Amino acid sequence: MLPLRNIVKAPASTAVLVVLSMLICMSMFAGSVLVLGMNRGLKSLGERLGADIIAVPEDLAEKEGLESIILDGTPGYFYMDSEVLEKIRKIDGVEAVSEQYFLASLSEGCCSAAVQLIGFNEKTDFTVTPWVSESYSDKLDKFDVLVGANVVPESGNKLRFYDQQCNVCAKLAPTGTEFDNAVFASAETIKALMKCAENKGISLIADGDPDSVVSSVYIRVAKNADIENIRFAINKIEGVKAVKAKSMLTGVAESMNVVSAMVKAVVIAIWIFCMVVIAIGFALFVNGRKKEFAVLRVMGMSRMKIAKLVMCEALCINLFGGVLGALISVILLYSFKYLIVNGIGLPYFMPGFPVMLMIMILSVLVSAVLGGVTAFYSAYKIARVDTGIILREAG
Repeated sequence: MLPLRNIVKAPASTAVLVVLSMLICMSMFAGSVLVLGMNRGLKSLGERLGADIIAVPEDLAEKEGLESIILDGTPGYFYMDSEVLEKIRKIDGVEAVSEQYFLASLSEGCCSAAVQLIGFNEKTDFTVTPWVSESYSDKLDKFDVLVGANVVPESGNKLRFYDQQCNVCAKLAPTGTEFDNAVFASAETIKALMKCAENKGISLIADGDPDSVVSSVYIRVAKNADIENIRFAINKIEGVKAVKAKSMLTGVAESMNVVSAMVKAVVIAIWIFCMVVIAIGFALFVNGRKKEFAVLRVMGMSRMKIAKLVMCEALCINLFGGVLGALISVILLYSFKYLIVNGIGLPYFMPGFPVMLMIMILSVLVSAVLGGVTAFYSAYKIARVDTGIILREAG
């Protein structure tokens, strides 16, 4: 109880040291959560792409245009002749092929919101279905839709696209990517909505026949096949461009590496600053109590016990500051989650509670240890001062 009484007797010094300990813990906790969240977001995006090669219309294949719709979730639509499906299936080394249909809704009165609509073939799909099945395993009927984690349905679990009411069957599990802002449906539904758009005078396809087009083709390559050879063969098809899924993620990964490096640099800078200030603070905290320590020595307390007393006080202060910092970090991260995601502009998947708890415990322990290390010198120094000298100075 003596360490606690000593801490309470110096509220101003204790408050400063607690705040510095909070900053150490908050920087480590928030930095770790941000970096881990970005890494999980990139992994989730790779799983959602789920293919070795993606074939798209040649005029969309410029990297910026492709990423803005497929990776960044920018609402848009693009189409190519559906005959490419059979041509790609016939290429040696192609194991599985499935098409998708992209349709952008509008922010006008005919639509509930401007979102990216993605249609997939339930019979052949191997990219969307594994993820969708976690939330919804039944067959999708015509005008049934599944919404991303961030999409809010209207009353009665409905969404309206081009004046057509659609039934929201389920909200999908979060991915930390822009797929959380998209709406998914069967190919049949998307084609019907394309016709609804045509009926409103919004021309999407040159010949007006949704059955004659696809937006993209996802290709899984056989185990021992050469991806580059298959991509070369696909590129020989007129109007089609094949892009390796991994190459699409390269730019995102590079951006994440830059952000991660910046986060780590800020965390290290905060650590260094706080540890220096804590060391100075504890030195002043201890030096101001020389007379108290001298009296304790006269009463029979050994130098080692005095050093342990100072270290125990440092541990209590830093543990309290660490716990407080971790709790504040959790509240801030969850309260401003969407602002953080939008601010980063990269796939981000907030870790679950068990992972957050583990990071919290580690952050508190590290902040306590770092604070204790900075107090060690002060404890060592005060333990070696001659009691007589201290009492003469005090007198």
